[in-house]
Amino acid sequence: MTNDRFFYACLGVLVFERNDRTGDEPPEEGTYLNGVQSVGVNSDFVSRSLMDVGRFQRKYHYYGKQAFEITIERVIDQTSDFFYHVNPTNYVGGKTGYEKTHMLYPDNIGPCGETNSADGFSKSLKNYDISVMYGADNVNMLKDNTSDIKVVTYRNCLITNISYNISADAGTAVTESITLIGRVADFEEIAENEIDDLPSAQEDGNVIKRADIDLLPPKGASPKTAGTNSILPTEVTEMFNLGDANTNTLDGEKILGVNNIEINATINYTEVPDVGEWRTTDDDQSNLYRYVVLPIEVTCAFTGTLRSPYQRDLIYTDTTFSMADGATGSTDWNRVNKSIRIVAEKFPSAPTSTYFIWDIGQHNYLTDISYTGGDTGGGNTEVTMTYQNDYSDLVLVKDTNIRDLSTLRDFTY
Repeated sequence: MTNDRFFYACLGVLVFERNDRTGDEPPEEGTYLNGVQSVGVNSDFVSRSLMDVGRFQRKYHYYGKQAFEITIERVIDQTSDFFYHVNPTNYVGGKTGYEKTHMLYPDNIGPCGETNSADGFSKSLKNYDISVMYGADNVNMLKDNTSDIKVVTYRNCLITNISYNISADAGTAVTESITLIGRVADFEEIAENEIDDLPSAQEDGNVIKRADIDLLPPKGASPKTAGTNSILPTEVTEMFNLGDANTNTLDGEKILGVNNIEINATINYTEVPDVGEWRTTDDDQSNLYRYVVLPIEVTCAFTGTLRSPYQRDLIYTDTTFSMADGATGSTDWNRVNKSIRIVAEKFPSAPTSTYFIWDIGQHNYLTDISYTGGDTGGGNTEVTMTYQNDYSDLVLVKDTNIRDLSTLRDFTY
């Protein structure tokens, strides 16, 4: 029967992840994506009409390569994981861990669509089959469908953007937004009992929230010190972590004043055209000549309530926020070394902690300090400090340990 409508209870997303070019797995082999709040698809059918001498009406027209952009927003349950994440077995300390968790490592996003057996990996760009399921609107959940579920599968999709919003607003969960692009879409109808990974009950809803983010030191530690797990840039602690143990507390609890953290990574690709080849309809060809544009754009912004202007002289020099830290005679004026690591702690296997880790490396630099608000409408003045790194450093991992990936070496494999 035809639905009266489709709404959130009728929809679901299956994901199949791979690091090779083959993309013909059936949708029912995908994994059900937990915590999805919304999913949207934008279709772009590139077309062009041709001018014709002696005729003002354009008679001739042709289509180029179609493109689909899929946007998914979700919350992360403690039993779930990041959409894109590194393999925990590669998450080890030091130089080895840094290289194996880097976005360009072949097990992760990878550098290009062509496989290279000479490097010992024979892997291509990480790509995903995204299957959007449309079920009946007269049942409680997709698992209860008695008729076939309509499924549209977007093949061999590449991630173009990953972003996270960590807000201090009451009741607000950490949100993950993923944008992918693809060129092929398949439609089919699948019986409910053929899709093994559909949930049969409600999820527990124990999602990552502000209270799980470790930014403050434990009681008794210096309030000028960042949290034992998270690492904040010096400028952020200078801006927000004010006063001594007596003035930097509220009802006896230490406060920092950071209201929001936004982490964003944009991955752009270039494609080398191949004369005589369309390279779209064949699943294993659609990303063959695509390459990651370097560096991957990684930014992190901290926003908080302003309690004091930035207590530092901003001298007109190119050393203020570099590794030289304002020393005009330093030879490190052309290097940057701000470390950023955000950690959330959950207990799905209590008493053992499970950590959700955003590690943005130690090559970040301050790009902007913005002041907003404080107007006559009654809002507080807020300050945002934005950082960027050009090392393509962003490690997303769920593990029972927090590793030190610090290294001043360049990425190689």
